[in-house]
Amino acid sequence: TCPGRTQTASTMPSVIIQLALSERPTTTKPVELPLPLARDDLLAAARKKYRGLAKQSRIFDAVSGQELTDDVVELTAGKSGLTVIFSGKAGWERADRLRAQQERIEQRCPPVPECEHQELDADTSANTREEEAHCQSEETPGRVERCETRSSSGAESQYFSSLLVDGRWPDKLVTAAQSTRADGVVLFWKDTQRNGYLSNWARSPFEIDGIRYSCCEQWIMAKKARACYRDAGSALKLAEALQAIMASTDPQEHKRLGRSLDIDRRAWSMTAKQHVQLRGARAKFGQSVELAERLLMTGHKRIGEASPSDAVFGIGIAPSDPRAQDPQKWKGTNLSGAALMIVRDELREAIHNVADPRLSPKND
Repeated sequence: TCPGRTQTASTMPSVIIQLALSERPTTTKPVELPLPLARDDLLAAARKKYRGLAKQSRIFDAVSGQELTDDVVELTAGKSGLTVIFSGKAGWERADRLRAQQERIEQRCPPVPECEHQELDADTSANTREEEAHCQSEETPGRVERCETRSSSGAESQYFSSLLVDGRWPDKLVTAAQSTRADGVVLFWKDTQRNGYLSNWARSPFEIDGIRYSCCEQWIMAKKARACYRDAGSALKLAEALQAIMASTDPQEHKRLGRSLDIDRRAWSMTAKQHVQLRGARAKFGQSVELAERLLMTGHKRIGEASPSDAVFGIGIAPSDPRAQDPQKWKGTNLSGAALMIVRDELREAIHNVADPRLSPKND
């Protein structure tokens, strides 16, 4: 529980999971789920993403190959984060090879003495505290908060409440939410090119915690500075970095300033980047009807940031490269595209869940 705050049963930390089918394990679909991670939640999320997926489907950790049979599951992080594979009764063919590989690794490693186990546990606890510390509140210095929380009910609506007009969704959003486009992919890279509105560099003002940002790039670099200079001894560096980042409205300058920071890789981890990107995307598309409409109109297509030089936020391939048209050939983690697809799904679900007569069957 965060100091000075009460954690209620309806609020909990969350994590981004990549879902895939055993026949197409490299084609993933991202979802955000609450922690602790429940097997039933994984299956329910997958059945929303994949029509026809059976309730009896088997679930595997994509990194370790272990079958997930417990009610509460733990996953092994890979290069692309946390990924699970769903299969039929026959199971996932590659799982046996992954488990055998893990066993060979364990056999080659000598057992760790008990005293070293204790030291490792202490280090792990410290890492966990540092991981939480990167989400330091922007309102109150020194207060530690989780980056992302998810309500067990109505979570999607809370992110997009500013889009409502007199408690109703604008007609254009209701129409856009019905888009079923699924063939092909939606690629973006530079904000001046096709689909540039999806880029973190696109000028799209929004507010988070009372602070106004000119674009997602500014938000991400400001959070990066807060993560890397979170200890008391770095207060001056943090103030100088934030002043420079917030004084500029040029995303190229934001990126340059972000690269000049003293990186703390524990604080600015892949998980931290995922949460910051997702929160920025929610604010960007949750505070603009026009942007929300354009995002919804992409239907159910895969979205990828086709940056050839970025294999973390992007797919590591240029939009002109033929491989960019096939998600199975993408080389990057695609944090940006994954966040956009999560926001799109959340927005669509929020629109369909709100009691709105335009979404009900018409009376003859």
